[in-house]
Amino acid sequence: MAELLLKVGSGSGYEDGDILVAVNNIDILRCHAEHIASPRRAGVNKDGWRPTDSLAEIVLRLTREYRFERISKFEIMRINQWTGEQDILGPKPNSRGEYIDVPLYLARCKSARAEDGGPKHAIFGTDMHERWYGGAVAWDERTISRVWDEIEDRTKLRRQDHLRWPWGRLELRHMLVLPCDDFTSDQARILVEPITIQKPDGTVEVVRKRKRFIEWRDVVSRIPNARRLVDAILDRNYHVDMRDTMNPVQIGNIVREKIWPL
Repeated sequence: MAELLLKVGSGSGYEDGDILVAVNNIDILRCHAEHIASPRRAGVNKDGWRPTDSLAEIVLRLTREYRFERISKFEIMRINQWTGEQDILGPKPNSRGEYIDVPLYLARCKSARAEDGGPKHAIFGTDMHERWYGGAVAWDERTISRVWDEIEDRTKLRRQDHLRWPWGRLELRHMLVLPCDDFTSDQARILVEPITIQKPDGTVEVVRKRKRFIEWRDVVSRIPNARRLVDAILDRNYHVDMRDTMNPVQIGNIVREKIWPL
């Protein structure tokens, strides 16, 4: 299942029914996985680093392009987890001009603090044997499945209980969440793209914040007690979660495009 967040009423440059956000099934499972496997939830060991082989590290190992491992006081090994390529980085720039001050970098990571005062870093291991992850991020369907396999193996949590985006009260009171059939990441980008025009000087101007919209009242009208439901959606003193009320809809039947004169 996927979800669309729609504008209710017009304001802030948006129009009634505009598709504000589009999240697909991969987005939803990724969001929950990142929260469940957050490095900050892993705690720290006696050296102040995150414990190795924790759920947090396993998820980073599955989703990040590079793994960095400290091999001496001043050097680290960078391992491309997707290709197997390895190289060593240290204080002396390599042929690409890349270098790192390992003690300084780790000292800064250890001293960084989150808003609650806890450690902010995602460094794993023990002193002189630290490792961390970086580079590009992979959250494709296969990776998501592997991540959730690990979560289910190590916790009592199940992916079937995490198939809804965690919208807050503000979204549920002021906007409308519409459950729909799944779509690809490319389709999600199309659903939320604006209307733009190219000006004579070659610059691009956004003339409407969204190109696509949904006549949400028409969709809601198919549900029993539709009139009362519409009133509740328009009343910002209440939050309405359509995921509790209706089955996913086919977006191909309800998404409309605005016409902009050339």
